[in-house]
Amino acid sequence: MALTLPTAAEVAVIYPNTHATAIVDEFIEDAAALAEQCQSVVDSSATLQAKIVKWIAAHMIHLTLEGGATGSLISQKLGDAQDTYSSTVYGEGLDSTPYGRTAIQLEGTGCLKNLGRVKATMEMF
Repeated sequence: MALTLPTAAEVAVIYPNTHATAIVDEFIEDAAALAEQCQSVVDSSATLQAKIVKWIAAHMIHLTLEGGATGSLISQKLGDAQDTYSSTVYGEGLDSTPYGRTAIQLEGTGCLKNLGRVKATMEMF
């Protein structure tokens, strides 16, 4: 069953940018592919599915087009254009941006947080 997806305009509400709709739509498709790996997302309501995919798409846009996992923006200056970021990077994967952390919180079971992590195994001989 396909997930309910947000529109590019809905992603732009939380991640305002000037990227073309076609580019944002590609990130939405990729975000959905990631989210579909969690049964908890697939089993969620259509509204929650769209919200989770929206936040993952914003996370992917930020990492890919806007320079990656930086700390939080703590100040901006207009004259001589200066942005200052905290040196705190929160983690790996979705934990690395506020957008990804929001998706993790919306999903709630920890599945999104753990995607891509290798589980340790031990065999006794």
